[in-house]
Amino acid sequence: MADEYALVVMKDGVPAVNDRISRMFKRKTPKQFIMKRPDGFDYVEVGYVRRFLDAAFPASWDITYSLEMPWEMIQASRQLVVKARLAIRDPFTRAEIRVVEAFGGGPMKVYKKDKMDNSGMPCAGLPIDFGNDFKSAAADALKKAASMLGVCQDIYEPKVERKMGSPCADESIPAESGPAIKASYPSDKLNKGTAMALTKAWRNKGIDDQRVRDYVKANFSQDSMMMLTMAQGQKLMSAIAEGNL
Repeated sequence: MADEYALVVMKDGVPAVNDRISRMFKRKTPKQFIMKRPDGFDYVEVGYVRRFLDAAFPASWDITYSLEMPWEMIQASRQLVVKARLAIRDPFTRAEIRVVEAFGGGPMKVYKKDKMDNSGMPCAGLPIDFGNDFKSAAADALKKAASMLGVCQDIYEPKVERKMGSPCADESIPAESGPAIKASYPSDKLNKGTAMALTKAWRNKGIDDQRVRDYVKANFSQDSMMMLTMAQGQKLMSAIAEGNL
């Protein structure tokens, strides 16, 4: 029973992922759980991902979230960026065996300029439901973190799997049963809204564009701000706000 729920077991003296978990990751995502976005891309809802993790790692995974943007950047871009830290634990010792981190995002919906609250005060630009917007961004982050473990890999990186196969493919499982585990690396590059917020922030402080480019090159080894990650964008915003450019 212990080996059934252990993430790693010994096979002929060599550590290996146990067969129960390996089989789960090698199956294709059931068609009834695959949704279609307006742009034509497939996706699964976060509830399916949670249930997959519960089945694969019962009582042995946890997730923490952190908001990865200062309030000034959120207000300017009307975007939320959340980082998810997904930890897989040994079910017996509770030690962390695998940790992945990924970013998720989504829009922050705000009141229009003519909206008033119950006391007659203007609400323009204030969030309508910040908690719900954070929840949506957090769900996006969880799905991306789970995909880095290989959850729903046939949905999120089908081209890579078709071209490269999998180093842990099991020939005893028919091809129609689904692809095996493969890591995914979702992008956390700076988005357009955040870039606009950064540009507005430094220009409001009278900072020259070339000075920012020099800072980006010196501190992040990138020739363009658009090559930064969201985490680096946050550091740049902090430098602007604190007058460190």
